[in-house]
Amino acid sequence: MVDAGIVQAAANYAEAVRETGGNPRTVVMSMGPSTRTHPSHLGRGQWLSEEVLQWAGLDVTILRMAAVFHEDLPLFSTQSVRHESVIRNCFAEKPVSWLNALDAAEFCVAALLRPELFADAPVHYLPGPEFFDFHQVARVFSDVLGRPVHFEPISREAWEKELLDLVASPRAGLLKADMSRHITACGYAVAQGMERGNTKYTDTDAFRRITGRTPITLHDYLTEHAAIFR
Repeated sequence: MVDAGIVQAAANYAEAVRETGGNPRTVVMSMGPSTRTHPSHLGRGQWLSEEVLQWAGLDVTILRMAAVFHEDLPLFSTQSVRHESVIRNCFAEKPVSWLNALDAAEFCVAALLRPELFADAPVHYLPGPEFFDFHQVARVFSDVLGRPVHFEPISREAWEKELLDLVASPRAGLLKADMSRHITACGYAVAQGMERGNTKYTDTDAFRRITGRTPITLHDYLTEHAAIFR
């Protein structure tokens, strides 16, 4: 779960490595919004934390997960799907890459245990195996749940208010305010076409090529976790 404080954490980690000596291999599970100019404050913070680790001279491999996680859906959409059969957000009509968190973790393990596969550059991207807009995501929900679910695009401001209201409620779960502001900024960036034409998001076979395993699909994930949304 992304949260505030990542730059300080990276600096503390780098200092601890330097104090203890040696140069242990460090694999950072990063995110696609990790850029200097992204609308998300957490995306910009993640980028700066990665710069800190590289400035410190660490043996670091940065893996930017260029996708929305399947596991984000319970955080943001459980209440609306369960009670209203609707998904609301500010991603508009734009497709996004979808990735399972277990696959992301396995990719990180591969980078840790097989560094030769990642030796050509310090930063690598992992898009998910599927691209869906949220109308298509709603159709997957409909198929899995056996009832119609639809998508309702709303503004960045409206979605942020909805999520912050959820954070303040007893139903917040793992959702935090910083994460709410982050994901709404990501939705805004996608809706505005800021990721359009980014070739780093198009290698949908990267996971299969590195791990030799078929990735988990969105339908697989929602089928396994359908009870959350019923």
